[in-house]
Amino acid sequence: MKKNPINELSEQELQKQARDLRLELFSLHQSHAQMGNHQGGDFKVHQLKAKRRDIARLETRLTQVRRAKVPAVAKS
Repeated sequence: MKKNPINELSEQELQKQARDLRLELFSLHQSHAQMGNHQGGDFKVHQLKAKRRDIARLETRLTQVRRAKVPAVAKS
């Protein structure tokens, strides 16, 4: 997932994509466990890392969107 499309998504779309990625990550973990931790399968560990990073990107953007909605608090 690239950075530019993330910046164009609304808050609801970001939440939906993050939820979908978490489900994909969960299913990848399940398939990894069923294969016996790399025994007799062509499991690709890099997919786990990529999904986690995509989720982090989405969560970061969600935080930015939410903070932009809240007015700045004046410091005394």
